Amino acid sequence: MLQNFTNKQFTESARAVGLLKAHSPSNKASFFAAIQNIKSFIVEYCLNIEYTSKWK
Repeated sequence: MLQNFTNKQFTESARAVGLLKAHSPSNKASFFAAIQNIKSFIVEYCLNIEYTSKWK
């Protein structure tokens, strides 16, 4: 279950990085949307690690 969650999150993070590469920084809306996706990924990933470590 943990691996499925992290694989899904890595896929979403990769998509966010793709957005960064696909759009020039002058298109600020998509740039900041990609940054927000990456921040969400980091927070969810860290919370998931903390949650699972408590139950081991």
